[in-house]
Amino acid sequence: MPTRRFACACLAAVLIGASPAMAQAPAPAAPNAPATPPAPAAGKHHTVNLVLHWKPESAQQQADQAVVQALLAAGGSGGLAAICARSGELRAVLDHAPASFPRTEVHGPIVTVRGETQDQAMMLAVLASLTAAKDYDVVTVRSEFDTYPQAALLLGSCANEQQHWDEAVRWLDRGLAMQPDHAYLTSEKATSLEHQGHMAEGYALVDGYLRANPLTSKAPKALLLRNKGFALVELKRLDEAEQAYRDSLAAEPNHAGALHELAYIARLKAGGPSSPAVQVTGDKAAAGEFPKAPPKP
Repeated sequence: MPTRRFACACLAAVLIGASPAMAQAPAPAAPNAPATPPAPAAGKHHTVNLVLHWKPESAQQQADQAVVQALLAAGGSGGLAAICARSGELRAVLDHAPASFPRTEVHGPIVTVRGETQDQAMMLAVLASLTAAKDYDVVTVRSEFDTYPQAALLLGSCANEQQHWDEAVRWLDRGLAMQPDHAYLTSEKATSLEHQGHMAEGYALVDGYLRANPLTSKAPKALLLRNKGFALVELKRLDEAEQAYRDSLAAEPNHAGALHELAYIARLKAGGPSSPAVQVTGDKAAAGEFPKAPPKP
């Protein structure tokens, strides 16, 4: 029996492992107080007040944020299963979700940014402040937790883990309707499509995202490239698949899942047999914790 190949799925594990700062953002010393603004650029001076961990003004959103952050914390110790066991709480959160919850929201000199990771939130804050500073001398940028798309992502991840692919797509589409440029929602939806055999559709989804969002931060970019590589292998476009996995390793070096797939591609190119893929969570794929191939009958 040839070595089996494994598709990296279920983003919740990746988010828990990669972004603890966003999962459990510490409260600032003074709620909603601006951080020290960056030094102004040469020429005309602008003041940018950066507020980290902005507390939403809506009491309902504050409560929903607390629920999602608590579940992420539970997942940090108990894994995805701990989150999925409380999926009813996530569904209740989404009952309060707005139709749109964009990554960047500008209202005059007030800019709200919602990043998938803390690094991305800071990058969005810088870009948004540069844009708003064209019209205002003083700009306030507020970094807010990404409550509702995160809830949709966790529900989609739970459905993927349970191999309820259609349900997963419904939750993920709900999140993407609020935030179409969310990298992890895009990747998780591609996982759902690929496991249903819709390889061309999964490939088109992630390739389109990567082309439209060249500044995607390293962790989600690597993940999307692994989605892309997996679909390309299934489409028998091995050279392109190999390049996608190598590009993913440039963004996230030594990822065991990507290295495993490159070895599989090399075997296929040498005339070896293909193998079925099985699903593992993102944290296990990164660590190389793959299930053993079944014994020969």
